[in-house]
Amino acid sequence: MQAMEATGRVEYYDVNRGFGFIRCAGIDSTVFVHASNVRTEGTTLQVGDTVALDIVPGERRPVGKRVTLIYGG
Repeated sequence: MQAMEATGRVEYYDVNRGFGFIRCAGIDSTVFVHASNVRTEGTTLQVGDTVALDIVPGERRPVGKRVTLIYGG
Protein backbone atom coordinates (compact mmCIF):
# COMPACT_ATOMS: atom_id res chain seq x y z
CA MET A 1 0.00 0.00 0.00
CA GLN A 2 1.28 3.44 -0.90
CA ALA A 3 1.10 6.42 1.42
CA MET A 4 -2.34 8.02 1.64
CA GLU A 5 -2.55 11.79 2.06
CA ALA A 6 -4.96 12.96 4.76
CA THR A 7 -5.79 15.66 7.24
CA GLY A 8 -6.60 15.01 10.85
CA ARG A 9 -6.84 16.37 14.36
CA VAL A 10 -4.38 15.59 17.16
CA GLU A 11 -6.16 13.54 19.85
CA TYR A 12 -3.17 12.97 22.14
CA TYR A 13 0.44 14.09 22.13
CA ASP A 14 3.11 13.57 24.81
CA VAL A 15 5.88 16.13 24.35
CA ASN A 16 8.20 14.39 26.83
CA ARG A 17 7.92 11.00 25.13
CA GLY A 18 7.79 12.43 21.59
CA PHE A 19 4.74 10.69 20.19
CA GLY A 20 1.00 10.95 19.87
CA PHE A 21 -2.12 9.95 17.98
CA ILE A 22 -4.12 11.66 15.27
CA ARG A 23 -7.75 11.02 14.30
CA CYS A 24 -8.42 11.14 10.54
CA ALA A 25 -11.76 10.83 8.76
CA GLY A 26 -12.13 7.49 7.01
CA ILE A 27 -9.58 5.69 9.22
CA ASP A 28 -11.00 3.24 11.78
CA SER A 29 -8.16 3.61 14.29
CA THR A 30 -6.04 6.53 15.36
CA VAL A 31 -2.79 7.19 13.47
CA PHE A 32 0.47 6.96 15.44
CA VAL A 33 2.86 9.89 14.98
CA HIS A 34 6.44 10.23 16.23
CA ALA A 35 8.12 13.61 16.79
CA SER A 36 10.71 12.78 14.13
CA ASN A 37 7.94 12.85 11.51
CA VAL A 38 6.72 16.38 12.33
CA ARG A 39 7.98 18.59 9.50
CA THR A 40 7.05 22.05 10.79
CA GLU A 41 10.28 23.21 12.46
CA GLY A 42 10.02 24.41 16.03
CA THR A 43 6.51 23.01 16.34
CA THR A 44 5.27 20.79 19.12
CA LEU A 45 1.91 19.23 18.39
CA GLN A 46 -0.92 19.90 20.82
CA VAL A 47 -4.33 18.33 21.31
CA GLY A 48 -6.77 19.90 18.88
CA ASP A 49 -4.20 20.90 16.23
CA THR A 50 -5.18 20.22 12.62
CA VAL A 51 -2.44 18.58 10.57
CA ALA A 52 -1.75 17.25 7.08
CA LEU A 53 0.05 13.92 6.88
CA ASP A 54 0.86 10.85 4.83
CA ILE A 55 -0.50 7.63 6.31
CA VAL A 56 1.41 4.37 5.85
CA PRO A 57 0.76 0.90 7.29
CA GLY A 58 2.44 0.12 10.61
CA GLU A 59 2.83 -3.01 12.72
CA ARG A 60 -0.01 -2.21 15.14
CA ARG A 61 -1.80 0.73 13.53
CA PRO A 62 -1.39 3.24 10.70
CA VAL A 63 1.63 5.56 11.04
CA GLY A 64 1.78 9.26 10.15
CA LYS A 65 4.72 10.52 8.11
CA ARG A 66 5.53 14.06 6.89
CA VAL A 67 3.18 15.61 9.46
CA THR A 68 2.67 19.34 8.87
CA LEU A 69 0.74 21.73 11.11
CA ILE A 70 -2.16 23.40 9.30
CA TYR A 71 -3.94 25.12 12.18
CA GLY A 72 -3.20 25.28 15.89
CA GLY A 73 -6.14 24.06 17.96
